[in-house]
Amino acid sequence: MADRKAALFRKQVLIVDDDPINRQMLGYIVETGYDVLYAENGREALGLLQRLARQISLVLLDLVMPEMDGKTLMARMRQEEALQHIPIIVLTSEVDAEVECLKQGASDFIKKPYDMPEVIIARINRTIELAEDRRIIQTVETDDLTGLYHKDFFFEYASTMDIRHPGMKMDAVVVDLDHFHLYNEMHGRAAGDQALQCLGQAIGAVLADTVGIGCRCEADTFFIYCAHREDYPEVQQRLGKALESLGEGVPHLRMGVCTRTDLAQDLVKRFDRARAACNRVRGDYRRAISFYDENLYQHDIYAQRLVNEMSEGIRQGQFQVYYQPKYNVRGRTPVLHSAEALIRWIHPEMGMISPGVFIPLFEQNGMIRELDRFVWRETARQIARWREKFGVLLPVSVNVSRIDLFDEDLLGELTRLREEFDLPQGSQLLEITESSYTANMEQALTVIRALRANGFPIEMDDFGSGYSSLNMLLHMPLDALKVDGAFMRSIRREDAWLIRTMADIARHLGVPTIFEGVEEESQVQMIREIGGDIIQGYYFSKPLPPEQFEMRMTTDLKRQAEEERKAEETHADTAGAE
Repeated sequence: MADRKAALFRKQVLIVDDDPINRQMLGYIVETGYDVLYAENGREALGLLQRLARQISLVLLDLVMPEMDGKTLMARMRQEEALQHIPIIVLTSEVDAEVECLKQGASDFIKKPYDMPEVIIARINRTIELAEDRRIIQTVETDDLTGLYHKDFFFEYASTMDIRHPGMKMDAVVVDLDHFHLYNEMHGRAAGDQALQCLGQAIGAVLADTVGIGCRCEADTFFIYCAHREDYPEVQQRLGKALESLGEGVPHLRMGVCTRTDLAQDLVKRFDRARAACNRVRGDYRRAISFYDENLYQHDIYAQRLVNEMSEGIRQGQFQVYYQPKYNVRGRTPVLHSAEALIRWIHPEMGMISPGVFIPLFEQNGMIRELDRFVWRETARQIARWREKFGVLLPVSVNVSRIDLFDEDLLGELTRLREEFDLPQGSQLLEITESSYTANMEQALTVIRALRANGFPIEMDDFGSGYSSLNMLLHMPLDALKVDGAFMRSIRREDAWLIRTMADIARHLGVPTIFEGVEEESQVQMIREIGGDIIQGYYFSKPLPPEQFEMRMTTDLKRQAEEERKAEETHADTAGAE
């Protein structure tokens, strides 16, 4: 059985020689390890090769033959793509022919007469193995779709370029496509592949003009490493026009460039800088190219410091949870309804660090998970403290990031916190933005349904800020709809119809509407007129540390208790009069 299997996988070698005695002698040697085909001249050999290109592993080729000699056959094989991979060992007794044959693509030589069979078989084995290894490397080193290198090979070859040309000024370039996943969804995977292929070919054409290499790093992200040049705006336009040739609606192309990179610096870091420049123009249709500069460098240094110091900052108590109240405005007098937990970083050297700086940074590198869990625990502790101190349960909403949403133990962690602080269901509200679940809607919806089923109400945050909010409403189970604060700050009296529509949508879904970012009396009046439910914003209060929030809570509870007392007295007087 083993012999039959070995015979099934024996490789084929083609011997091309017009001398029958030489053919037979060489064939006798080769047959010990390979199946042998024979041809008397180059023309006959070419016909066999064209028919059996995928089956022939090696050609043993004589140079001097009638009809078509060996040199002509080599030239023809190098011209035909299907034959270029087949290695050639030249059979010759002419020492002068070796250099010329090597230039034409010969892999090795076997000298006549064939008086050393072991050496011949060793040369054949080595040549076939090297050719097969080369084919395997060529298969895995390049992306089938674009023809550019894969990431690992790209960095290996780029590093080699640095070593061999230490004095050359090199540029790191990142090319990306905005909302490529949407293009795939709208036009189909085939159209997306065509766009990537088109861009890959355009990058290859650009590289043909200079010293450099390119790769497809991720789905729609490309890297270029090339000798320094000054015409990147023209390069960007050239790549953009290549995409535009596919028709309307193609993704917007953006480019980040880190020029004259420091070869002493880690290569990956150089491309991180180019990516940072590229990300600076994400979604900006007025600009398509950005260069890494000193401002970005200082920003990177600052961002890295924040990353390095976050965990220690949590341990040292630098992070504090602030609370911003939400008021129910459906009645005549606003009533404290709930609050939102908002994280603040009070750094001992840098002072108050804006959440708008560190939250996106931690979301990007995954550290938001640690920070969110700190907020959840502090919030649960605070809810329990207020219940004990004031005798009332004030629900507090906490943010759930995209990373949290795809954590398999999310429900378990929140449930354990609730049990640890003996909190009832509904005491912690979960704010989830549409961007947290658009990446994988089905999985996100499964998690959200499980959270709601276990007593964690869901608030859709930042409604009105994204392109897919209305679509999400068709699928996402909700307990409240929260209108984006930036949207509210830009609203005018004549735009009241728009927020009325949002309130109507919430009423149709059977959930309250929360308007955040409310700062002016006119906004409050407008929200009351259209039947809005809950208001959060500086009009009532800025986010407060726990101690100040407790003072406000004390005042609100006393006022509400007094109003309830007066209402009861009024009701009693009215009943007595009747």
